[in-house]
Amino acid sequence: MSATDPAFEYLDGFRSLLAIPMFDNGESLNAVILLHRAKAAFDPEQIPDLVCRSNLFGRATGTLVLKSHLEAAYKNLDHKLKSVAQLQRALLPAELPKIPRLEITDCYQPARAGGLPLGVMEDAEYNESSFYLQFDDQIVLYTDGITETHNAANEQFGESRIDDVLSKCGLDSAELMRNLLTAVDEFANGIPPHDDRTVIVLRATRKLL
Repeated sequence: MSATDPAFEYLDGFRSLLAIPMFDNGESLNAVILLHRAKAAFDPEQIPDLVCRSNLFGRATGTLVLKSHLEAAYKNLDHKLKSVAQLQRALLPAELPKIPRLEITDCYQPARAGGLPLGVMEDAEYNESSFYLQFDDQIVLYTDGITETHNAANEQFGESRIDDVLSKCGLDSAELMRNLLTAVDEFANGIPPHDDRTVIVLRATRKLL
């Protein structure tokens, strides 16, 4: 080989060269060059095995390189997303504005104003409270026969057990009522009611302006 050949510094002194193509889905993308200083150093019968092992090694190396590139890309993306999040937080006001009729609450919200049950005394005074209904909201009204249901241990069903049943939001009106009455019956366990047990469930069925 001439000393002026660009490959001279790499091939000088070697007398055997084997070029093995690296395949991907049957297409040769590049090649691996095996060199040996002895003449006719590569056994023709071993060449298929060399091709197979070289391609397996090349595929594994390519996978590792791809993995490292993906990890670097993910780290870069994560850094950019964190920068965007910090920028967004910097643009937010220190205190959110107060918007009328907007409250952040659980899907179940008790609305107990306190006072005597309705109809107990003709001249009774009651506390007043108001709230806005949105589309598909539900109101559950019940008599004291529900809360004062007793079991064999003379315990009352109480408001906390009502809260447990009603906190399962997403139920339709019929199922909500059925679940509450079933819970009351299971709590009483055969003890007959001493007062009426009335439950009314109202649902907002259209959007209000």
